[in-house]
Amino acid sequence: MASSAQMVLDFKKSGNEAFQTGRYQEAIAMYSMAIELDPTNEVLFSNRSAAFCKGGIHDQAMDDADTARTQSRAMKGKTCRATQNFECLQRRRVTV
Repeated sequence: MASSAQMVLDFKKSGNEAFQTGRYQEAIAMYSMAIELDPTNEVLFSNRSAAFCKGGIHDQAMDDADTARTQSRAMKGKTCRATQNFECLQRRRVTV
């Protein structure tokens, strides 16, 4: 049986492949399974945020971007791609 860490990598890879081919719902599902196994991995939240955004699910995209941004700062003292997602979504929310 694969280790939990390997399963996270496999789900992330499947999510990335789905995202790259425009299958955003599938990508969200794969990233969600990875997050269940590793809920402190900000990259997974950032990736799922992008999939939610591309799929037009902006509230959940913003939530995940905020989670990724918070985790990134707390764990590494730096920002990540999720910060850009979060700020972009905030601007979109204000203009809508």
